Amino acid sequence: MVINMNIILKGFTDEIKEGLNLLLQVHSFVNQDQREIEITVEKILEGNTSLIVSGKVGWHIQYKETVHFFRALGILIENIENTSFETTETALFEGCSNMIDLSRNAVYTVDEMKRMLCYLALTGHNKCYLYMEDTYELPDYPYFGYLRGRYSIAEMKEIDDFAYALGIEAIPCIQTLAHLKTTLKWNYALSMKDTADILLVGEEKTYQFIEAMFVSLKQTFRSRTIHIGMDEAMDLGSGKYLRENGYRVQYDLMTEHLAKVNEIAIKHGIKPLIWDDMFYRSLNKDHEYYDTTIPLTDEHIKKVPSNIGLVYWDYYHNNKEDYETLLTMRDRFPNDIIFAGGIWRWMGYVPGYTKTFATTNAALDRCKHHKVKEIMSTCWGDDGAETPIETIIPGLILFGEHGYGQDTSMDAISSKCKFLTGVSLFDFMKIEEIDIIPGCEAQNIKTRNPSKHILFQDLLLGAFDTYFDREGLEEHYAKVKEELYTISKTAGKFEQLFVMYAKLATVLEKKVKLGIKIRKAYQLKDKDTLKTICEQILPVLKEDVENFKKEYTKVWFNESKGHGFEVIDVRLGGLMSRIDTVKYRLEDYITGDILKVEELEETILPYELGGYPEGPYLAYNKYKDIVTQNLLSHH
Repeated sequence: MVINMNIILKGFTDEIKEGLNLLLQVHSFVNQDQREIEITVEKILEGNTSLIVSGKVGWHIQYKETVHFFRALGILIENIENTSFETTETALFEGCSNMIDLSRNAVYTVDEMKRMLCYLALTGHNKCYLYMEDTYELPDYPYFGYLRGRYSIAEMKEIDDFAYALGIEAIPCIQTLAHLKTTLKWNYALSMKDTADILLVGEEKTYQFIEAMFVSLKQTFRSRTIHIGMDEAMDLGSGKYLRENGYRVQYDLMTEHLAKVNEIAIKHGIKPLIWDDMFYRSLNKDHEYYDTTIPLTDEHIKKVPSNIGLVYWDYYHNNKEDYETLLTMRDRFPNDIIFAGGIWRWMGYVPGYTKTFATTNAALDRCKHHKVKEIMSTCWGDDGAETPIETIIPGLILFGEHGYGQDTSMDAISSKCKFLTGVSLFDFMKIEEIDIIPGCEAQNIKTRNPSKHILFQDLLLGAFDTYFDREGLEEHYAKVKEELYTISKTAGKFEQLFVMYAKLATVLEKKVKLGIKIRKAYQLKDKDTLKTICEQILPVLKEDVENFKKEYTKVWFNESKGHGFEVIDVRLGGLMSRIDTVKYRLEDYITGDILKVEELEETILPYELGGYPEGPYLAYNKYKDIVTQNLLSHH
């Protein structure tokens, strides 16, 4: 049952009234009956306390910042039946933030951003970074974000207004050096392109381009902070710059560029933040980020402007000791240090909750010890943003509870998750069992993603089949499918999400061993089995893929603009077309029109490319390498 509340506020309400009205228009609380709630509101003017919620003599909320009121409101409604309830919370960090990836083909609609902002407010996040490589309108640069679903200035202002009403600072998170290949491909950028992905350092048009970004974003957002990116610029100075200027040490080239961008930021009253990996990578022969022996000297540190916030990003390590070491390395900088962890949703269609919890719990323990000013949860969408954005909600809750020093046990997070979504953490984690299959570690801390390999590997080429020639896989997916369908029946507004994942499990159940069965029957010249596969199994598999695609389409368009879905169409449509071709090839062999199927003649080798080649399954996410071992495109 959805709560349809009439909330009556008394006391200090001016700065929260608009946000409350907006939140109640967008967000539906669950598992409560219709009722009227009278709340006396007071502002906390002194001390460190962030919020106090009490029901002892009527309901009272005291809050320090606007977002603290909305976190307190959620706590109040969660405990509405307990009139003796009382709690006090203090934020452990100046900033508790989330970064939403809007650059991997999915640009979330303004309505979806509002829904996510409500979850951020109710979990106490006071900042939201919008990661936009080229997905924002940039006046005078019409090809910037062209056909990418970029936000208009009006859309960004609407998001900013909504966030502000909830006490959340919306902050543009952009790129001013690397990760710009989707826009640098156009002719307008030829004069300011070093490599396909990297801006040309030292070129005047480069800095005119960056200044245009700052001017437009400053006029669009209230925030005077801009995250200027500059991560993973490993090709820096290796293209046009090298041809025109000769070799330069990357650290020097990086810091020279940073100094020029910083001058532009200061000119426009902007506080810049930067991902800090290139300060380490550029001093490592293999561009490694987490090497603790990197020779970072005092002279190197002096080249980094002290006004720039440094964002240390790390969602890989699973133990406190590694984070302790890496945070201590950053103590040498006089700059503000921000920690960015991750809510894993970038290994395919399936979120990685066990990895999220392992890395977050270890990292944030050390962040508290080091008195880091801000913690950020990233939720990247690598290789097509296949995992729906709303799967990150359990991770948002985890970061929020850490941020306010609350209970971060699985049971406590699950209770909060059930209140906010109507679905428990443990039900959300059932989705991850699509990747945690027999042979995989129960805690998938190596982020193995067999579901993407099963879904997209070719039925005849079978590049990943050596990993799936084991017992229990089909039975596993049959069980998970039924469990997801069961959860969907009580999942409320998340019903569609769980049905979609049940449809995915249905496809994987049929496909996981099918290539192996085809190859084995071919090797035995068992044409009867091949005929059965052609007549009874392949048509059903194609129908199952179509059904999955229909459900996934609904989920995508509930969250995202249409741009980028053409990639999903090509991938899933290509899978269905390939099933037709496999049927055609096998039928030609069965009838004797061809004497052999060349694709089935080769011995399958282990897939030794990327990720974790050791162990039962890989951690590798690039569709172009999974779907074919031939050239999908020239580049």
